[in-house]
Amino acid sequence: MHLKKSLERCDQRQSSEHVPSKMTGASFPERQMKLLRAGASMVAATFLLSLAAPPAGASYLISEAPAAATTELLGSVAADASTTQCGEPGSTWERAAPSEAGFDARKLQEAVNYATLSGSAAVRVYRFGCLVAEDAVLPEGRALPTPSNSVAKSITSMLMGRAWTQGLISPADPVGSLFPEADYAHGKINVDNLATMTSGNEQTLTHDFNVAMPDRIRDALTIPLIHEPGQYYNYWQSGVSLLAEAVTRAVGQDVQDYAQTELFGRLGFPANDGAGSGTARDTRLAITDSQ
Repeated sequence: MHLKKSLERCDQRQSSEHVPSKMTGASFPERQMKLLRAGASMVAATFLLSLAAPPAGASYLISEAPAAATTELLGSVAADASTTQCGEPGSTWERAAPSEAGFDARKLQEAVNYATLSGSAAVRVYRFGCLVAEDAVLPEGRALPTPSNSVAKSITSMLMGRAWTQGLISPADPVGSLFPEADYAHGKINVDNLATMTSGNEQTLTHDFNVAMPDRIRDALTIPLIHEPGQYYNYWQSGVSLLAEAVTRAVGQDVQDYAQTELFGRLGFPANDGAGSGTARDTRLAITDSQ
């Protein structure tokens, strides 16, 4: 019995000599490298998640602040004879002091400061047609063209809807009917899938938020599909460019010119290529370069 145990121990010692220890000098640098790579990946993921997250600002004020705290900003909920009311805006907004619009001036300023420090690119507060407050960060830049990012996604869907009412496109139209260059799998995606972001495409943050993407339309037609269209919602960037191009092909007019005729022009935005807010050039950039 003792001899058997001794032999077992001997076998264990011999077999252990052939198993390199994880803490030996040869393997420790490799272990360090793995940890460093893991740490770098986490830093990169955190940065990309910060890009993917909605912009900080007014939306956070609504979602995080209790309702009571939000209503504290208002001195009176409804307009009365003493509350300033402004007309429809023209080239500029009429202004009113916070107190004139029924706001607690101090609390309103705190809210604007919070939104600004939380990363909002622009903060404006309007009430009863009046501009009541705005951030103090580069106020002279308020007329400069600014990327609208995901706002352009909604605008592009509106343009698709307008073309639909004109009988030029339908949510049920397959991509393949508008893009003969699409392969079979991507051709099965329909216009509704593009508008609702249910194309079933694969998504990685490093790929999706690549600001140097040379061709979003080609990307949308070649990106791997991992779900059946219509079965899975996935927020992504290239689908809206494909939708804009689908509208272009369906209406036989550049989507930016179509937007000016059927949407922006009707809302009073001037059609010119000059610099400044509300121009056709601004909307053009907003639609095609949306992130």
